[in-house]
Amino acid sequence: MSARSLSSKQHSQFFVFFVFSVFFSSQCHAQATYKGIQDDRTTATKQGLYEIQQEAHEFIEAYNRKHSIKYEAMDPDLRIVVARCATPLKVKWLRDTKHRNGNVIVLTKSVSVICTKTIIGSFEKDWNVEVPVTKLQSPTLAN
Repeated sequence: MSARSLSSKQHSQFFVFFVFSVFFSSQCHAQATYKGIQDDRTTATKQGLYEIQQEAHEFIEAYNRKHSIKYEAMDPDLRIVVARCATPLKVKWLRDTKHRNGNVIVLTKSVSVICTKTIIGSFEKDWNVEVPVTKLQSPTLAN
């Protein structure tokens, strides 16, 4: 092996390292600038949590108008990543769950945002994402 070929091999390794470093640092920068669900939008391959939360919000707003009640859709788990949906999203109520918080039994409400068919080539064929719902308290007047 000549010194010239060794030198070009080193250049190749440096180039790969350089490209990897630039890519990695840009990914770190993208993570550092992430501000929350409003930044998690739908892409060509991934369904955005923002759009999922908006579907839940519209469903809850319609329910509130119909039943004169004040519920609010919260954010889905920000760790969730799902394939882009090829069909319109659907929303339905999930069964209420009860859990104990100390001596108090807490009733938890949530809705499911459902995709019945993802884009071609996706690992998932369909999915559903649970979005928690909370009841807004009416402001009370202090005496």
